[in-house]
Amino acid sequence: MEDPVLLTAEKIESQLVLCASCVGYLEDSGRYEIRDLIGPECMALVNVLRKMLPDGEDRVLRLAREHPVPWVRYYTAAAIERDFPSVSCAVYKELQFVGGIVSAVALVAEKLLAQPKH
Repeated sequence: MEDPVLLTAEKIESQLVLCASCVGYLEDSGRYEIRDLIGPECMALVNVLRKMLPDGEDRVLRLAREHPVPWVRYYTAAAIERDFPSVSCAVYKELQFVGGIVSAVALVAEKLLAQPKH
């Protein structure tokens, strides 16, 4: 029996970008049922990437702050929201000026993040 092939960090990051882009497209096109099925994969991929490498968190933070695809930034920020709320809030504020549905979603996410926790 062969050893299972492990994905490299680059492959996982590539899968995350693809997944977040697809989920964003589903959001943009109103296909919410399919989006809800695939969306959790983004969170899972972010978590795998964070834990995989010593610089995994730095890599994820960079994706949230700098990736050119707004949905990649949004879903990465959403995945790290609990551990890095100020980063997520900053990303949401920035995305509000991108335009389109991602701006509206980011506005709602930022408002929810700012609400006091009970």
